[in-house]
Amino acid sequence: MTSSNLLYLLSPLIFLVGLLLYFRLAEKYKIIDKPNERSSHSVPTVRGGGIIFVLAIFLFALNNHFSYGLFLLGFLGLSTISFMDDIRQMPKRWRLGIQLIAVVLLVFQITEGDIAWWQWGVFILLFVSIINFYNFMDGINGITAFYSLVMLGSFLYLQQTNVLEVEEGLIILPIIATLVFSIFNARKKARSFAGDVGSISLAFIVLFLLGLLCWEQQNFMYIWLLGVYGIDCILTIIQRLLLGQNILKGHRLHLYQLMANEGGISHVKVSALYALTQLLLNILIIGYVIPLDYNSFAVHFGLLILSISIYIPTKIRFNKIAQQAL
Repeated sequence: MTSSNLLYLLSPLIFLVGLLLYFRLAEKYKIIDKPNERSSHSVPTVRGGGIIFVLAIFLFALNNHFSYGLFLLGFLGLSTISFMDDIRQMPKRWRLGIQLIAVVLLVFQITEGDIAWWQWGVFILLFVSIINFYNFMDGINGITAFYSLVMLGSFLYLQQTNVLEVEEGLIILPIIATLVFSIFNARKKARSFAGDVGSISLAFIVLFLLGLLCWEQQNFMYIWLLGVYGIDCILTIIQRLLLGQNILKGHRLHLYQLMANEGGISHVKVSALYALTQLLLNILIIGYVIPLDYNSFAVHFGLLILSISIYIPTKIRFNKIAQQAL
């Protein structure tokens, strides 16, 4: 048995023990998420359970001689500032500054610096947006866990079929960590929330794998592997701008929030629906669009129109429910 296989077998126990120990420390030091007017939960809940994903990457680094050094360095900085923000709110400029540094390191890791000057702006804007989109979407029980399992499972399939060249441990260990975290989060009354350390750490892992995939294959159709989150976030931002709202402030206008809060659908069902929708989209992209070598503007545009035509009527329906509840 290889050291990697032994680690995979032992890691569920390591993650479970680590998470239970963290719960005790979080309760002792009051790292608790208390409900407010924007919350989708009603009882105080341990925050920062997503630190388990940091443990997963630490185990990966130890087992793989700290390969992907720039990624690991960016991940360390990003997860540290995120955990500090879970404990006590950090200044936005600090968080953004660390995000920018982490993204620059990630771009170097993916491209080895072999990109045109103008591409830097595109990568930085896109990567920082994805990190924050992933964080914005972490608002109900199970959504980050289920969605990430679909993402990581898709990457594992692509790695096993030699489409994505990356160490499998970078995918398998976060998958195991996410399954363990789901035990305490993906249920009616969550025992713990991922916190910024969880959602942003997972976002950085997903972003590295997605960026590497797009760069290796020189095919940016793969960006649709994040299509569900992307459509919800972008269209919600547009909606809030049209309403004259400050998009930097918290809100409850994402479709998943309307479905769970005003629509009365259970968190786990809404989370499962988002994950299933993304899974179906991933099957379409990986199984049909990519093999036929569709990589044109027309295909991007067609997928965008299809997504909007499904999303907007659904959003209008639940917006009406929310207005009736006022």
